[in-house]
Amino acid sequence: MNMRKGGLVPFYDLDRQERIRLTETAIAKGESLHSRWIALEAPEAKGWNARAAAAAEWLQGYRSVLDLGCGTMILEPHLADTVRYYPCDIVARDDRTVICDLNLEPPPVVEAEAVACLGLLEYLHQPQSVMAALAKNYPIAVVSYCVIDAMNPSKDRRAHGWVNDFDSVGIATMFEQAGWHIEQRKEHGAFQMLWQLSR
Repeated sequence: MNMRKGGLVPFYDLDRQERIRLTETAIAKGESLHSRWIALEAPEAKGWNARAAAAAEWLQGYRSVLDLGCGTMILEPHLADTVRYYPCDIVARDDRTVICDLNLEPPPVVEAEAVACLGLLEYLHQPQSVMAALAKNYPIAVVSYCVIDAMNPSKDRRAHGWVNDFDSVGIATMFEQAGWHIEQRKEHGAFQMLWQLSR
């Protein structure tokens, strides 16, 4: 087994049953899968580049962005050079990273005009609470989610480390109950959707 960052194996180097076991343990304990993110490497994140570019289109005109669950900070290169970028993740990505475990604590409050939640909500045990907290502090959000009623949905959600299961109506209802209004939505690929929200 190939050990990487922090002595951990990247999540997708583990076999399917082990990934499911880790996810189900995290669900039972209401915890985050730290090992999923500590061992995150750039090759996996390359697949998120198109999503980041699409999200950045909806973030044009905003002078500052909080990137929640920033991963390898793949959103930043798609933003204008003048945008102040606040990365936030469960582990430090560089010396700017605001460290926050959203399954244990509320999202940080920074001086940002917009917040991005890309590839984040699937890993949260209480996503509505997080979205409600964001609605109190940020006027705009751009959010992605892999809905269960997509054109070609993933049938193996736990093997991806995902801890919840919304369809497109359910997640839209969750946004509204958390204090958001859907400005725009669009399909992104075969199994994912993007929303631009305003509070």
